[in-house]
Amino acid sequence: MPGVSASEVVEDGEDAAVVGVLAALARGMSNREIAAALVVEESRIRIHVKRIPVKLHLRDRFRP
Repeated sequence: MPGVSASEVVEDGEDAAVVGVLAALARGMSNREIAAALVVEESRIRIHVKRIPVKLHLRDRFRP
């Protein structure tokens, strides 16, 4: 199944947050750095990171 573009994923605020986290990960930021930048708990970032493969219809974080 092909991936989905970020614009297709952003449906609500929660999805927008996931896309923001994905962009930060792509820039090489750690979960801790992302949490500090967004002023949220690191556990919230971990939740978003876990949702990324589901939102993009990927088998896991590293393979399409």
